[in-house]
Amino acid sequence: MKLVRLRAFNVKALRDLEIAPDGNLIVVAGRNMQGKSSLLDCVQMLFGGKAGRPDQPLRRGEPEGFTEAETDSGLIVRLDLKGEQQKLTVRQGRDQKPLASPQAILDAMVGELTFDPLAFMALSPREQLASLRKLVGVDTSDIEAQIVETERERTSEKVRLDVTQSNMVTLGEPEIIPGLPDEEISVQPLLDESQRLQAYDESVRQRQQALANRGEEVAAAESRVVTLREQLNDALQHLSERRAAALASQDRLIELQKEKPPRGQAHINNEIAVFEGTNARIRHRQQWTALTNRERAQKALISDYNAVVARLRAAALARVAAAKFPVPGLGFGQDGITFNGLPFEQASGREQLIVSLGMGIALNPMLKVMLIRDGDKIDADGLKLLAEMVNDADFQVLLEVVRPDDSIEPTVVIEDGMAVAR
Repeated sequence: MKLVRLRAFNVKALRDLEIAPDGNLIVVAGRNMQGKSSLLDCVQMLFGGKAGRPDQPLRRGEPEGFTEAETDSGLIVRLDLKGEQQKLTVRQGRDQKPLASPQAILDAMVGELTFDPLAFMALSPREQLASLRKLVGVDTSDIEAQIVETERERTSEKVRLDVTQSNMVTLGEPEIIPGLPDEEISVQPLLDESQRLQAYDESVRQRQQALANRGEEVAAAESRVVTLREQLNDALQHLSERRAAALASQDRLIELQKEKPPRGQAHINNEIAVFEGTNARIRHRQQWTALTNRERAQKALISDYNAVVARLRAAALARVAAAKFPVPGLGFGQDGITFNGLPFEQASGREQLIVSLGMGIALNPMLKVMLIRDGDKIDADGLKLLAEMVNDADFQVLLEVVRPDDSIEPTVVIEDGMAVAR
């Protein structure tokens, strides 16, 4: 469906203008502030709903006006303006009654890029991706969510692997010692033996002290015998008793000396030190073995994550491969669209124009009309490409330019809100 007639009366900068578009590329030319944009605005006001209409659509100072379009299917769309009132009517033929729900009818005809197909180039990569997905009916968001989650888990596992490897560097690989036991050696028997030796030494010390005490008693008794002869008998008896006790203590000491353990404390301490050194090496090897086992498991898990991501990406590519794209070479990237395998923003200006026009054409299956403002920004090659694409697609484009160059012929020239002879 294309436009065959467009009329505007007292709309924005237009006084009274009517055109009968012929062909696929309608070039609207004229100096600034003369009404070029107003003509394109009329199409947007008619088909774009309230969001496409300015706050003051009437020409300044005029009480009323209207704009009307007729399509090649006989559909007539009219917007009457009177003060702040606006009335939209849609008829299937000039003599027919207005159709119910006119805006709903028009909304079904208009695509997302009808009023500015080149706006696709200005969208963010994610917005371009969403628009293309909607058009081709391919949604890989579920797969991409799985990829994001898998990559998150893989990243966490890599962090844990870094910690493990850092601990391995700090610990250092253990020395290889032939015959080193797998488990630590218990030093408890040696500690028990050490305690028994210490108890023995304490007992000997006590007996030695008792012997010394008895010696002192003997000396005191002998002195008393010398000085106290009158008590000789008693003193001799006492001396005899002390000597007997001394001999008994001496005999006990001799017996204890016979019971002395075969090894000394220094020997036991040396043996404990040897065992502790061996145990330190065993602990070192056990820690190293645990870290290497953990590292191996973490690397295997990361490898599994990589395989999952690869399978998910393959599944996403399979969906994309089955999709029908409006322009050959288009595809989905992770965060945007691609063209010929490269991110869209890296495509040349010509390639971006091809894609944007292709998207606009694909998104407007019913009303085959698009508006392009700032046509002066498109060079001669781009204009030639634009003409070829709209001709091949049998589309109608209203192109606004200030001064058309030799490569393009204006369809209508507007001055002071009116069409002028060319």
